[in-house]
Amino acid sequence: MPTGRCGGIERESGSASLEEARAAGYRATISAPLCATSGKLVGMLSVHFREPHQFSAYELRLVDIWARQAADAVSVYTLQQQLRDADRRKDEFLAMLAHELRNPLTPIHNALQILKRGNPDAAQVERLHDLIERQEIHLLRLVNDLLDVARITRGKIELRVKTMELKDAIRQAVETAAPLIEVKQQKLEVSLPDEALPVEGDLVRLSQVFSNLLNNASKFTQQDGRIELYAEREGDSAVVCVRDNGAGFSSEGLAHAFDLFNQGDKELGREQGGIGVGLTLARGIVELHGGQIEAYSPGPGKGSDFRVRLRIAEVEPVDEDRDHAKASPAIAIHRALIVDDQPDVAESLALLVRSFGVETQIASNASSALAMIPEFNPELVIADIGLPGMDGHELAHEIRKTPQGQNILLVAHSGWGQENVRERALKAGFDGFLVKPIDLNALTSLLANPGKQS
Repeated sequence: MPTGRCGGIERESGSASLEEARAAGYRATISAPLCATSGKLVGMLSVHFREPHQFSAYELRLVDIWARQAADAVSVYTLQQQLRDADRRKDEFLAMLAHELRNPLTPIHNALQILKRGNPDAAQVERLHDLIERQEIHLLRLVNDLLDVARITRGKIELRVKTMELKDAIRQAVETAAPLIEVKQQKLEVSLPDEALPVEGDLVRLSQVFSNLLNNASKFTQQDGRIELYAEREGDSAVVCVRDNGAGFSSEGLAHAFDLFNQGDKELGREQGGIGVGLTLARGIVELHGGQIEAYSPGPGKGSDFRVRLRIAEVEPVDEDRDHAKASPAIAIHRALIVDDQPDVAESLALLVRSFGVETQIASNASSALAMIPEFNPELVIADIGLPGMDGHELAHEIRKTPQGQNILLVAHSGWGQENVRERALKAGFDGFLVKPIDLNALTSLLANPGKQS
């Protein structure tokens, strides 16, 4: 009888299964594998006779047809089950995502209502500003993590690799995760070696790995808990460990720690929210660097330990920013035109640019923008790509045809941040590209160094 492979029909002869059939009272049997269209073996069809039987060509052909039909039925059933599971996971994910988006939106909404209702004092206003900024960062992290994990699963993420100091990535991660840790009044102990830890890597992405690990540790550790982060050199590798005394993992939960959309060990009540992509993203980035990431836990309630291992680079990194003063740069742009069909987006961006001392005007569509340029004579145009009618790409092309167009700095502004979207914008005539919402440092650099856009 065929086992574990797709082959033809076989009649029993001197096998253990034949002895079992005889013991059951059968005197003839014929078997055919159930092979899916993919070639995968999904089962076996056997026909038994209680009397000795010589199989005819017709019977052999009939069993073969039955086997093919049964294989198709099993394959269709399996596919239906997979589709049901995928649909269920989609519904669970959307419900979870809606919940996670409401979490930061609620305090932002409440803060705005407080500002609208009365005249809060300066200290209260500062607290509300800090609250809104923290929740905005949280919202951006949710969206960016989703986009990044989608890029990694499709193999579309790009690393900007250079020889860098791993301790710089760790320090940036600590700064990023500090607000969450402070809110929960947890103690963070960081221990870094005096010796250099040079690696070939992307500073931003590796910082993202360690901040995700710190956020995960904080999330699953109780109020006033302890988190440790230490780095050391082991032979030709740099090892970074993030350890906590929080909820820990069961053996089953540990096996699924890096699974996409995994929100924690439900058996332990470890489910703490989040969209369940942070650890998946961390693993993907580490593996793209040729490294390893592993999770350990002594058991439920005994904390967890995540370790990242990266190969040490042979060349020491050069700190290009060391000893450079970080004084506020002088603004080189004096007039800017904001083009966006969303009134709130356009108005808020114009206010932000105006706060730098730049004169701004707003256009809600491409036609209005083209009409305003001759009189306003802007040095900078920040235009949404998805404008109604004439889109941003066409607008850039038309601006370049005007007398002032060759001297205007054109910057695309979009909620789409994929590399192909950026490339298309630059090919259309834009000098730069900014993803919504605009990072303040990126905007400052744009206004202070308009000649350095690419």
